[in-house]
Amino acid sequence: MTEVRRISLCALVVIVLAAIAGPAVASSRSAVNVRLGREVRLGQFGEAKVTVWARCRSGLEAQQLTVEVSQQGGTVFGSRSDLDVVCNDDWHKIDTSVTTPGGGPFGPGVTMVRALLDVIDPQTGDPVAQATDTIFDRVFRQAEIEISRGVRLGQGGSMLVTVFARCEIPWVNAGIVVSVSQAGGTRTASASGDFGVDCDDRWHRVELRIGERFERGRTTVDASFSVLDPIDFDPVEDDTDTVTVWVKAAADVVIARSAEFDGAGTLQLPVYVRCQRPWLVDGLAVDVTQGQNGGSNANTFGIVCDGDWQRVIVPIDPVAGPWFRGLAVVNAYLTVSDPDSLDPVDQAQDSRRVWLRGSPPPALYDQSGGTIGARISAHVHPDAGSKDAQGADDFVVPDGEQWTILGIDAGGAIGLVERTPPVDVIFFQDDGGLPGAPILVLRGRIPVTGPNDLVIPLGLGVQLNPGTYWVTVQADTSSFGPTASWLWAYRGTDVGATGVWRQPTDGSVAWETFRDFEFVLRGLVGPEPTES
Repeated sequence: MTEVRRISLCALVVIVLAAIAGPAVASSRSAVNVRLGREVRLGQFGEAKVTVWARCRSGLEAQQLTVEVSQQGGTVFGSRSDLDVVCNDDWHKIDTSVTTPGGGPFGPGVTMVRALLDVIDPQTGDPVAQATDTIFDRVFRQAEIEISRGVRLGQGGSMLVTVFARCEIPWVNAGIVVSVSQAGGTRTASASGDFGVDCDDRWHRVELRIGERFERGRTTVDASFSVLDPIDFDPVEDDTDTVTVWVKAAADVVIARSAEFDGAGTLQLPVYVRCQRPWLVDGLAVDVTQGQNGGSNANTFGIVCDGDWQRVIVPIDPVAGPWFRGLAVVNAYLTVSDPDSLDPVDQAQDSRRVWLRGSPPPALYDQSGGTIGARISAHVHPDAGSKDAQGADDFVVPDGEQWTILGIDAGGAIGLVERTPPVDVIFFQDDGGLPGAPILVLRGRIPVTGPNDLVIPLGLGVQLNPGTYWVTVQADTSSFGPTASWLWAYRGTDVGATGVWRQPTDGSVAWETFRDFEFVLRGLVGPEPTES
């Protein structure tokens, strides 16, 4: 009984093992198998290169192995059936090429490949089995090149170009050529070489610095890439790419058209800047000139070269008196360098006349309004029909005060030209109700408004103690031509002594009573200094 149980248990084990091993054994005894490689390549002449693995059982005969290739929904088709397979139970690797019936090339794109292997009984010639396999693969070009649109200016006006290139195994890189042109082809440069691109089916990034003395503007970049057969070195394929882009400068700077000075007298000047990757900001330098006054500032101001416009507020303190409401000349310079070598790459510059806003110094003396006319007070051209003329008017510094006159507003009108003239401002002592000896002569002052009503900064200012004084505002139009002159507006109502006028170049050095002129003195008032 025990022996019977032992035999039954052994039989059960055999049955289980047979059930487990059955599919594998059956599979290994299949009459025929065929498998396609997962990748299809284009050959030197546009043929489809396919790898097939085939196997058939010993004792059978392979009647026909067929490989079919189709593209574009079957409109491009080719096949071949002249492939030999030996039936010996071993897998056989077959590398083959398929062309279209007309010999035309296959191209890049989705490709369907089908393999069929038929086997027969060699004794009877009857078919035994057929194996098939089908794959879909995207076929790539043998060589491809693409130009990045991020073309930019580099150091010394060179053009920085990035291209991406790839080529298929087993070809050999025959060379990449990249050329740059501007201004209708009058500025050109190129670079060529293999640039370390291997044919390994992968994309390679190539960064090039090409030429010099290029500028911002419309730019065309052409690239070509060629590959060869590594056996006979015949050309396999060329690929080209062309882009036309607007190249930005490595650095840009634009000054705002207006700016404001704050209550502390500091000008807050907006400047717009931009610089391209990968450069580094060396600094933004800004200088401002208003008349004989000015100021400057230079710093990096946290500017980052990321290709985006950035607004920077540049604070600028005056060095020779306060800022006045009116025009100023502003220059800005943005410099960038190579972050690796620290060599300068580019300097952007902008210059413009900027309108300054803000509260002017307070009025110390206001004799404005009530205008009824205007009379010449100017240095005129030697060929002018009239002569040089001066107007003058009085004002009083009250007892107990000291004035620091920082500027003067003079109402008037320019004759026959639209240019703002430089101005001479002269302060006189009072001499019995007329201008006496000059106290201070300020020549060539540059008004910040004009050309009619003039606002004239006086730099660090003119300090005057209590007393009666006279002031002359005399424009210099001598370089404007014989028809140009500036006329000082006069009023219908007099304040203090009546204004006076003369023509010193005509021998009339004596002042003659005329009318009060229109002007405002601006500045600061303090206590009269005491003698120690």
